[in-house]
Amino acid sequence: GAADADGGQPSAQARAGRKGKQQDAVLELYDQLLVEDNDALELLKADLKLSTGKEGRGGGAGASARAADPTHLLLLQRHFQLRKLRHTVRRHVLMLSHMRDRMATGSTPPAGAADRRAPTAEELSRVYTVVLQHLAEMSALLDAAEDAADIESVDLASLSAKAHRTYYIAASCMSAGKWRHARALLDRTAEHLADADTVVQTLSAQAAAMEDTIADRARLAALTAELAGARCRLRASEMLQTMEAQQPAGLSQDSMAALSLERGAGKYVLDNLDAFVCTALPPSGAHNELTLLPSPLGFETVPCKPLLFDVARNAVTLPDLSVHQKQERRGLFGRIWGR
Repeated sequence: GAADADGGQPSAQARAGRKGKQQDAVLELYDQLLVEDNDALELLKADLKLSTGKEGRGGGAGASARAADPTHLLLLQRHFQLRKLRHTVRRHVLMLSHMRDRMATGSTPPAGAADRRAPTAEELSRVYTVVLQHLAEMSALLDAAEDAADIESVDLASLSAKAHRTYYIAASCMSAGKWRHARALLDRTAEHLADADTVVQTLSAQAAAMEDTIADRARLAALTAELAGARCRLRASEMLQTMEAQQPAGLSQDSMAALSLERGAGKYVLDNLDAFVCTALPPSGAHNELTLLPSPLGFETVPCKPLLFDVARNAVTLPDLSVHQKQERRGLFGRIWGR
């Protein structure tokens, strides 16, 4: 497969391809499980018809026994309905993970796929709407006395789906330039996350140990981090749109690219921090007389861990600004001959 030039490690595209194949294999397994669930429900439906006499008399001793007490059939039907809904939700969640990966990397399905486009935020929000419908059906089937842990897990999954759906609707509004709607939806996402955190704090030990609950908590933590980034992107997009709207009509992109930040005479302020004193901003039209630093900066990539940034910050020597601080006269003669 493809590999990076430095260490022969597989590239991000190759890793995404392998992950996509694994997810497709798991989706096929879920499809097989759903077929088995449907077959079991069809058989139970036929047995229930026999037990209630809708198929007429006859059917042997087995049918007579089932007709006497159809309660066990109803319990089995409820069990397989919950099982089918649980498998359906898990399949949709796995499919959503695959769609998010494709949307983040901008990758497209392999040749021969029905849809060659990368998924959009609006498409993800629609799938989350379907997930919410299935979770609502599960909640209606669960018994408060017997399925308390399952109810807690479904409630957390519902809040997680609501938060994700609202987040991707906000992302769709951001792509359309609807900043006000996007901000309101991001705030709503934060409310759903706060509600989910409250549910997490009150989970029972049995519910907290469930596989679906653990996965939902991980997804909620990831969404919390994504929400902070989305708010920053929203603010930056608003500022850029405002700046573009305030540009003079005759100032094209080519003329903007031709401008230089290194105009003006004298030293850069960055190289003259010890002696520079600015009592007031330069007058309008004279901004080129004050040059802060050369541009572009000579940044270089440095391979290091985030912890080393703190070490590097401690090694920075800041300029001595004590000479610019106001010095008060001290002593007897200082107070007499002071101002």
